[in-house]
Parts: sequence; structure tokens; C-alpha cells
Amino acid sequence: MADQPTTSDGTPLHELKKQAPRSPDQIATDNPKSMRAAVNFKCWQCSNFQKIEVTLCTVTGCGLYPFRPWQRTKQDRSADGVQSGFDG
Repeated sequence: MADQPTTSDGTPLHELKKQAPRSPDQIATDNPKSMRAAVNFKCWQCSNFQKIEVTLCTVTGCGLYPFRPWQRTKQDRSADGVQSGFDG
């Protein structure tokens, strides 16, 4: 039998489970001292748990507005509302 590829700790690669993407609340819970995780979660929560709503946020009076995640790039803003590279 041929050698099976393994991880550095000897676990066969075929035994590794693919992890599902974690949501901002899971990340914030796992990293309670992370300011970035807290801001990401608060923006996500305020936007009804929709990344696209955070991206399109117009609440410029919010103290977190300049720090919000998933901001559109300058190229996206100049394309008259056409979004590029949005992953979900």
C-alpha cells in the first residue's frame, strides 16, 4: 500500500473534516478581546445579519461607520452601484 499523505501531526489528510465558515458572532465569542471581531459582529447584527447590508450601510453618524467591515472598494463605488467581488 502506498504512503498516505498526512498532516504534520501524522493525521491522514482524508480524515480531516472541512470546517464550515464561521459567522461574526462565533468569531467574536471565540475572541472576546478582539476589537475587530466585536465591530464586525455589531455591524453584522445592526444590518439584520446580512453582509451586503453592512457593505451598503449609509448610517454615517454611527461611531463604527469608518471601521465597518465589508466596505466597498473605490472601484466598486465608482461603478454606479455595480458590486464586484462580493462573496455572499
